[in-house]
Amino acid sequence: MSVSKRATVFLILTFVLSWSPIIFASIGGHRDISSAPFSFFIALFGPVVAAVICSLAFEKGHRLNALGLRLRISVWLILAPVIAVALAVMNIAITASLSTHELAGLDGMARQFADLRHQDYSDPRSYLLVMASFTGLTFLGNSVLYTFTEEVGWRGYLYHLWRPFGFWRSSIATGLVWGIWHWPMIYLFGLNYPDHRALGLAIFPISTILFAVILTLVRDRAGSVLAPGILHAGVNSLALIVLVVLDHPTYPWDAVGIGYLAALAAGALVTAAFQQAKPQSFVRHRCWTTQPR
Repeated sequence: MSVSKRATVFLILTFVLSWSPIIFASIGGHRDISSAPFSFFIALFGPVVAAVICSLAFEKGHRLNALGLRLRISVWLILAPVIAVALAVMNIAITASLSTHELAGLDGMARQFADLRHQDYSDPRSYLLVMASFTGLTFLGNSVLYTFTEEVGWRGYLYHLWRPFGFWRSSIATGLVWGIWHWPMIYLFGLNYPDHRALGLAIFPISTILFAVILTLVRDRAGSVLAPGILHAGVNSLALIVLVVLDHPTYPWDAVGIGYLAALAAGALVTAAFQQAKPQSFVRHRCWTTQPR
């Protein structure tokens, strides 16, 4: 079966498996994520379930390679969380410098973190340790979750199919599909854009395209989905830190606003420079049985 047909089957399966629980939750009267967490959890597994089905059906003899699950030790497993931290720092710096929002300080960070979790606090320093522990555990949990749900689909099977078409074309196409995949979550439940849902439909694919460029580089260099899964998890986990470090940021300056887009754009530019300086010659020697058609 041709690449285009395999990609079409994968995408149809992914969207049906992921969108169905979200749409059913909306029909059932749920209007925010907290009221339907199980539906969102099921939706996350759409890409990996579709990828496994397609690999079993179409990729006989190299299924683990097609899913990006030939794991190996790589320095990019360490660089992935470093990149996530760098993107968060750039987000904070850009937002603090271009907007009226200032750094919240230790007391403000603790207070905002407590408010987000609907908790009280007494000693800011002690509560910040709680925040750091919570973020660390969230990062570890998300690394497993995003690697073996979304990333096996996007930077696993779809990467296997589309990467031979070139770094930029595959990155942009995957990022666009990835952003559109979020649409029902954004529009029906206000994911990341609770007060600007329609605008979020246009803005979020831009962020996923920019992020996909960085993730493709990490996927290339690491040789598996684990490193992009760690990076993906790191960026999502540190979004909470961005929210509490700044003094009550609101759209367009919050964790998924202008600062975030600018940080991703800067990361994509660094990626472009890195690609130019160190072209992926080794990619041509990868054992792909899939060829562009």
